[in-house]
Amino acid sequence: MDGYKFYGLEESATLSITTGMDAVNSQPQLVYNAATKQLVVNGVFDFMELYDATGKFIKKTSSNSVAFSTSGLVIVRLHNSGKVTTRKIIL
Repeated sequence: MDGYKFYGLEESATLSITTGMDAVNSQPQLVYNAATKQLVVNGVFDFMELYDATGKFIKKTSSNSVAFSTSGLVIVRLHNSGKVTTRKIIL
């Protein structure tokens, strides 16, 4: 698909997400740990939306941590100051 980059497949991965934030704040990063099945967003954002591989809505949260009970493709949409960054991650 155009405009998407696939991340994941590593046992523990730190994934950089560009959101167009100002230079004063650090850029958010997605960190997924396969051992704990936890996806953590390090950085400032308003909220995130999670979707499954078919585009079905899973969850909307402003928490920086989300636990997963399954594996597979997850679409993460980070919202920050009116900008949206979308990443697909294989868990």
